[in-house]
Amino acid sequence: NALLDDWALKHIGKPFDRNGWLAALGMPDKKWLQAFLKHPYFKKKPPKSLDREAFARFVPKHKVPPDGAATLAAMTALSIVEGFKHLPKRPRFLAVTGGGRKNAELMRLLAKESGVKVMAVEKKFLNGDALEAEAFAYLAARVLKNLPITFKGTTGRKK
Repeated sequence: NALLDDWALKHIGKPFDRNGWLAALGMPDKKWLQAFLKHPYFKKKPPKSLDREAFARFVPKHKVPPDGAATLAAMTALSIVEGFKHLPKRPRFLAVTGGGRKNAELMRLLAKESGVKVMAVEKKFLNGDALEAEAFAYLAARVLKNLPITFKGTTGRKK
């Protein structure tokens, strides 16, 4: 969602696409999406990670604001669905946390592209605004107790 947030800031002066209204006004670039999905990251088997700059070259600078936002929202949804290929079985639902759960267009695209029920984590009695902070607090508590905070199957690191 970071690329879409950056797009909104640049094109409408807002830190995010509130409710996905800008993306909902546009049309995603299907050829752009096909090229995006050929990125080597999607073929790599887990464990794997990346940062917000990994897909920076896929920001559709040539597009008008609504079409660029629609393309970036579709990229976000498709990247999540691509991850299904690495799961032992297809999930029954997606519980979304972070700002993306407040983007109606992104949630709609996730449901459409995944074919599974999509909901905000609050439907599972979690706080989507605090979940990341809670995870870091949990990891901090483990560090204080000299307990491991990662495992080889999570990150690929031996220690």
